[in-house]
Amino acid sequence: MGYRFNGAVTFDAQLKLFGVTVKRRMRVTYGYTPEWAFVDSTTGQEKTEARELKLALEVLARPRAEIPASVTASEHEPYWTSANQLLKYGVLNRRIYERLTDLIDGEARVEDLELRGKLHAEPNLKDPR
Repeated sequence: MGYRFNGAVTFDAQLKLFGVTVKRRMRVTYGYTPEWAFVDSTTGQEKTEARELKLALEVLARPRAEIPASVTASEHEPYWTSANQLLKYGVLNRRIYERLTDLIDGEARVEDLELRGKLHAEPNLKDPR
């Protein structure tokens, strides 16, 4: 089964290596099923499942300043590239993981409330009992 909530969170990050700070845009794409009761968007019924979270991290590479002039113009354009290795256990501080999961859980709760509101406003979408 797939994840109940899917989305992406984009944020700015600073990487500091050898005294040089680089600012980059990063994006976490997620699939999330919470442990709290949520409304299934296909059935309109409330359900509870085991918590699952899948994350994918990307960084927006900006090669414009890094590539020699001999490279074509299209190769100078920014592009998203995987940074999943940074999500490995022990690479980042646990507070970063906690804040990220809190953010994802918050977005899921908002989406669930919106769906509940739609179901409440449109009786034909409810479970016919």
